[in-house]
Amino acid sequence: MAIRMKTNDKKRASTGFTLVEVVFATVIISVGLLTLLAVFSQAVGTAQLAQDESIARAEAQRMIESIYSARNTGQVAFVRFQNVSQDATNGMFLDGLKPMNDYGADGLPNTNDDASTIEIGPNGQPLSNFQRSVAFAPVYLSDGVTIDGNVRAVTVTIQYIVGNRTRTYSQQSYISTYR
Repeated sequence: MAIRMKTNDKKRASTGFTLVEVVFATVIISVGLLTLLAVFSQAVGTAQLAQDESIARAEAQRMIESIYSARNTGQVAFVRFQNVSQDATNGMFLDGLKPMNDYGADGLPNTNDDASTIEIGPNGQPLSNFQRSVAFAPVYLSDGVTIDGNVRAVTVTIQYIVGNRTRTYSQQSYISTYR
């Protein structure tokens, strides 16, 4: 007896992927990964910006509170709450943006006795990309001409750099002779 094998005359369908399909899939995956990388990079930048904005707000508030504290304890006379450019004899606050140096013995920012060391931020890093200013301005009575000798406006400005952009945060308050 002879053994006969059955053969299928149809060609077998090829299995696997063609080179074109592989290249196309690689391009799609590459585009997807690059998009994810760009989104991740943007998220890191946004997180840094949010952290620096938070630091700027906290520093401005801390500076205002230290001024109130010095006034409330009587540590500094009201007449001293001025910039040096306004009153060279009595003014104790330096004009313009200054590095974020540690507070000096008077416990006030941007005065002549500030330390030479840069403040350390909440993340344990020096605040070397931050600068601050404290500016006092007179407050006028309702006639718009007469200066109220019992009240001054104080504006604290924090300037910082995020990436290649300079950002500014300002907080204004008022300080009076009354405690």
